[in-house]
Amino acid sequence: MTTKTIAMSLVAIVVLVMLAVPETASSANGDCRAKISLDPTAFGQAIGASASVEKRSQKNGRRQKLTVEVDAIVPDGTVFAVFVNNASLAGTITMVLPLGQQIAIGTLDLSNANGAPLPLGVDPVCSLGAVTVTDVDGNVILNGSF
Repeated sequence: MTTKTIAMSLVAIVVLVMLAVPETASSANGDCRAKISLDPTAFGQAIGASASVEKRSQKNGRRQKLTVEVDAIVPDGTVFAVFVNNASLAGTITMVLPLGQQIAIGTLDLSNANGAPLPLGVDPVCSLGAVTVTDVDGNVILNGSF
């Protein structure tokens, strides 16, 4: 084999590997997608709290989304705060108790797809690490990290 044939074969292999493993190719250009479950603290366990968090960035960060979904045995209208990276307030969640249910649900859904900027500390979503949910008194209900 000639050096040119070997080089072309190696390039072809690298391209095929990048296409087969899209996370590797996309992470190099600022895109990401990850989902975690948050762990309840003693306060969270007392109210049966659970949560999932998903961060997603597409099109080299031009479309970013952070979604926090919380379930808990709390009254309708209970408010929780969501913090990211141990400092920045991402937003609040007002819990809704569906008719006939015992577990309230709430979602914080942040996106820049409509042209609105994400809150300070949330952009870029790919750099988010810690996520914390607190009650209005500042008690940590749920926490976790990507």
